[in-house]
Amino acid sequence: MEERARRIVAILEAEVKAICADAGLHPESLEGLCDGLERDDECCRMLSAPVRDALLSLLQLRRDMLAIRVHHR
Repeated sequence: MEERARRIVAILEAEVKAICADAGLHPESLEGLCDGLERDDECCRMLSAPVRDALLSLLQLRRDMLAIRVHHR
């Protein structure tokens, strides 16, 4: 992963962690949190809809960024 993409992923992770801390949520992993949000697990039901949507969007973007492979010419 190129440096710019790594910085973006780090920013996304920091934002997710800050939102979780503000909401009183302490996930063991970001992947587990994303899965829980997608499945509407009980641990995530206490979150308001806007917070849930924001977290899910950030985590899905993070997942997409991690999946990108840049081929240099």
